[in-house]
Amino acid sequence: MRPTSGKRPAKRRHRKSMFVKRLTPKLRRTLRIRPKGTASRKPKVCPRSDPWTVTPAGSFGDSTKTGTARLRRHSGFAATSSWLNERREFERVVDEFEKEESASDVSERDSLFDGALSRRRPSDEPRRRGKGREDARGSGPWGEEGGSVAGSEEEVSESASDDGESGSDEELSEHGSFLVDPTVASGAESCDEETSQASDSAYKVFLLSKCQLLAVLKPPVALCLVGRAHLTVLQGALTVDGHLVTPSRSGLLVEAGFLSAPAHLHPIRPHSDSSSLQLRRALSRLGASEAWGSLRAHLGPGSAVVLLERAGERWPACQLGAQGLLPRLKGPYLGLGFKLRADRHRQPWRLPLTTLARRLSRACASPGGEVPRVVVCGRQNSGKSTVLRTLVNSLLNMCPEVVYLDCDPGQSEFTPAAALSLTRVTEPLLGPPFTHVHTPEKMYFLGHVSPASQPDAYSAAVSKLLEHCRQHFPNTPLVVNTMGWVAGIGLSLLVDVIRRTSPTDLIQLRPGSADAEDLPPLDPHGVERACGWLTARGDGTGPRVFSCHQLPGGTWRARSQAKLKRDAMMLAYLGRNILNNDTVTPFWLWSTVPYRVPWCSLAIHDCDGVVRKQDLLHVVAGSVVALCVVPREALLETNKSDYPKFVEGTGPYECLGYGLVRAVDPAEKVFYIFSPEPRERLSQVNALVTGDIHLPDAVLFSQAQMFRQKMLPYVEKNLVSSGEEQQEDVLKARVGDESDCE
Repeated sequence: MRPTSGKRPAKRRHRKSMFVKRLTPKLRRTLRIRPKGTASRKPKVCPRSDPWTVTPAGSFGDSTKTGTARLRRHSGFAATSSWLNERREFERVVDEFEKEESASDVSERDSLFDGALSRRRPSDEPRRRGKGREDARGSGPWGEEGGSVAGSEEEVSESASDDGESGSDEELSEHGSFLVDPTVASGAESCDEETSQASDSAYKVFLLSKCQLLAVLKPPVALCLVGRAHLTVLQGALTVDGHLVTPSRSGLLVEAGFLSAPAHLHPIRPHSDSSSLQLRRALSRLGASEAWGSLRAHLGPGSAVVLLERAGERWPACQLGAQGLLPRLKGPYLGLGFKLRADRHRQPWRLPLTTLARRLSRACASPGGEVPRVVVCGRQNSGKSTVLRTLVNSLLNMCPEVVYLDCDPGQSEFTPAAALSLTRVTEPLLGPPFTHVHTPEKMYFLGHVSPASQPDAYSAAVSKLLEHCRQHFPNTPLVVNTMGWVAGIGLSLLVDVIRRTSPTDLIQLRPGSADAEDLPPLDPHGVERACGWLTARGDGTGPRVFSCHQLPGGTWRARSQAKLKRDAMMLAYLGRNILNNDTVTPFWLWSTVPYRVPWCSLAIHDCDGVVRKQDLLHVVAGSVVALCVVPREALLETNKSDYPKFVEGTGPYECLGYGLVRAVDPAEKVFYIFSPEPRERLSQVNALVTGDIHLPDAVLFSQAQMFRQKMLPYVEKNLVSSGEEQQEDVLKARVGDESDCE
């Protein structure tokens, strides 16, 4: 019988609730049915003002504990019902977008999306550049067989043993002498000086304290410094990698020997010798007045007295998690943090480079002189970076600034990899690239450490950077760094760089032995008859006359440290603001508050076009992306106003910096992005572009100390043994992780 009570049966009430639960979110919105206890939400409107807002306190990164909890919640995309529904909606919007685009007229566009839209070229494109490309790929611009894709340049002309095993205490006792203060250095058996075997070229070393050392140098002796040290000249003058240092100038921080060549200290004869009274006053300020009696016997015409002080135990990039080969120190050098040794095998390129630098400096100083434009080229490991740093330091002795055009996307000097940049340099370069990260005047993101897959974008970026240099720095010396890929297409691209730069001088580093992959002579006649990638032989685009200087380059090294250098540069870039505050912690990346940016204010793009647009949100999560400025006509919008946009074309795009997408929140439709760039600069960014740049593995593995769990975000497998977390070096597969430049 039917119950007489007015209450509805429980079974029927249960069926109705199940019916409501089975409704899709779209039908719920249509029927205006909301879950119990939830308030109505107004549709989101994309902000028109600056979208880069700092994450509110207590929600992300305000403390290590809170930041950890939020990062666990937002690391990647959890397979929740809300996200699955949002993903289906995102895929539906993208499918509709592609269908609309494929139905439109695509014949007038130069480059379109892969997949539904295929890239097309103008009909006259193959005829315009077909011959040049055939020559470049077939026989090479000089009629020689073109090689395969080689890598970008590897510096350090010295062998690995120069900054590793050499420079021990036995070398120091042979070429110099210690005067040890027994009250400071305990265990010293004798304070007597040892006579040097070479009287004219000897140097003397005196240990003032555990962290201070005095060195007396006489021309033409030269020293090599490995490590980190504060350098101050007390008497005389000397050059440090080409930079002139005198007593009137303040002390410098020298960092060398870690992923770079040792610093080269060479005394020079000043126009007027410093008085001994100045040296005695300097020793008195240091509390070492008694050292004057020992120093006086070793002073002579042109001698230089240098004070070297301890500059810290650890390198900044190592503090942030870099793993590499640090300089090996032992004996008394262990407490100093650096070591000295005589430069027995002085690089043969230093003397002609010094002569060239003097001539270029005089040209800069003269009112009617031609502004120098110098191009340095050579294969991998030929020492281009060391030569360029020495040349820049020499020019800064006479010029207030130097413009540096970096055309090597694999081993950039001032920025992370995969980009071409134009940088204004005002301070000497006294260390490896990761010790002097600069904000460039102009930068274009290429997406790869080698231009093999995008030679057109590489050539276009070089042209735009040179045009910007001519407009804004017409009277400033220009130095150009080229990549180490000098075979096949790489040689054709190098010819284009030389022709468009119109250099006044060209420095070609050539090894002592003949090599099939070495560059042919790049004199004006050879450049004129060469075939470039976008320039043809005898088209009049190249320079008519320039000075060609062929210098002996470094020896080839089979083992490459390119990836280690790129990781160190990325860590130094991401932590540049943290290092300035001297608050480096193991959780520096997670304890930093990220920016909260709405989806609708940014476009997402893959530089290769191989990633489906439906998967772009997954790709950018936990990745290092380029923060680019894309023209409005290249942005493509979907029918969802709160969804990210897409980018039409393949670039190159102007890049304002790099950022780490720490999380993507599908519920709020926001990105959480960490970047060291200032907010004023980030306000111009309108696109996130992914490429062949990644977060160093050491940063991913360092999460084990914070998460205290077996599985780590973005790490495929972890091993836990005896209660201690041990990581297996197995990461998720990455497309093109290692480039041909290695």
